[in-house]
Order: sequence, then structure tokens, then C-alpha cells
Amino acid sequence: METENPKAGTSGSSVIGDQSFVNCRDKDIDNFDIAKTFPNPIRQKIYNLLLTGNPYSVSELSNLLHIPDPRSHLRYIKKTGVPLQSCWLQGRLNKYKVYFISGAATASPFGKEA
Repeated sequence: METENPKAGTSGSSVIGDQSFVNCRDKDIDNFDIAKTFPNPIRQKIYNLLLTGNPYSVSELSNLLHIPDPRSHLRYIKKTGVPLQSCWLQGRLNKYKVYFISGAATASPFGKEA
């Protein structure tokens, strides 16, 4: 038996529960209300840290922000339209992915001129 959730938006809508997705473009990255876009305080912390332009791995985000696993939060941030970029790096023993917001800093995240 299916029941309707009164808080959920209609199909095709961009509203899920009490959270609505707000799309932002590169030029609007500093001009949107972070509290409305990311009502979850963990997502706000991740977003603010990534705005520094530095690349962070999942383990670095976990250790710096004291959260168990930020990957679902990163997916949500990317889904809202924030230009979240990622790339794979080769460590001594394994590969790992780092995340950064493109255009957040003037230099590229790895110190090389783009």
C-alpha cells in the first residue's frame, strides 16, 4: 500500500522533504544563501572548507570536521549545482580521490598554473 508524504514534492519537482535543491552557477557561488541551500550543518562545514580552494580527500575531511563519512554530503553538494571537482591521485600504496571547488581560488589546487 502506497501512502503519500505531505512534505514530499510532486514527481519531477526539486523538493525532497523540507530540503530544496538550489542551483548555482560559477559566478553566483558567493551570492547564494548557504543556510537555505545546505540546512544540514555538516554540509555547510564541508562547503566552507572546500571554498578555500584546497583539495581534500575523504579521510582529510573526516579528520578535520570530525564526521564519519562525507561522501554522501559531497554528492548532495554537487547535486545542488556547486562546481565541485574531483581527481584521483596516486599515493605510495594506493590511489585516492581529492575534492575541491573549481574557481574558489585563483590558483589551481595543486599549485600549477592552469
